[in-house]
Amino acid sequence: MMMKSMNRIWSSARIVAGVFVAASLGGTGALASPENFAAWNAIFLQGKIAPNWGWSFESQLRLNEGWAYGTSTPNSLETRGNRLLLRPALRWLPRGDNSLQVALGYGWVPNLSPERMENRLWEQVLLQGGKIEQEWAWQTRARLEQRHIEYTTGIAHRVRAMVRAARLVPDSRLGVAIWDEVFINLNSPTKGPVSGFDQNRLFVGPMAQVAPGARVEMGYLNNFIARGSAASSAMTHILMTAVNLDF
Repeated sequence: MMMKSMNRIWSSARIVAGVFVAASLGGTGALASPENFAAWNAIFLQGKIAPNWGWSFESQLRLNEGWAYGTSTPNSLETRGNRLLLRPALRWLPRGDNSLQVALGYGWVPNLSPERMENRLWEQVLLQGGKIEQEWAWQTRARLEQRHIEYTTGIAHRVRAMVRAARLVPDSRLGVAIWDEVFINLNSPTKGPVSGFDQNRLFVGPMAQVAPGARVEMGYLNNFIARGSAASSAMTHILMTAVNLDF
């Protein structure tokens, strides 16, 4: 019975993933873009400090296989994307729970190879609902970022929009999660990002509710980054591991 339920949930996730992939690749020329591989590891923490206030903290280490400068050979030590990300935030909870959240946060994002520092301020509204044990739990999130990027003149403004769905197999701690996030640059600072579509991230994979308030997800993340043309754009195939702890 559990296997039948898992198969139905996984089939639904694959259908939704197929729709997201078609939407994200359509009209972008992504299939002609260079491809590489990566491993992203993340931990997400959150808790409450008062009835209507909470905190969150996120840490990520992103190790990307890249292309050595001036060559066509992958070189994991000479990439354009190895980075550390630390992202604390203060959360306002108007309903007293996590169903509606308004957050103000900071991001410290040092790029490790090549070395390039980025500091971000960001604002976010998150809305979620559904009981993951009984139905598809859903989440939608909108985030606005002000990015201070080293060697760039001016502040780069970017908006991000994410939708997510997850469900556990009945009477089980195992389930599946799927989400998609679109990034849009709002301006074009000198030597910085170009306004318009920036990138799309699509994740699908299994998850385990290891304890109340503790969840582990590991799966496939497709990251398509636009750089004006298919030849200069890039698609990265990522093994994503995330640990989520709610205190």
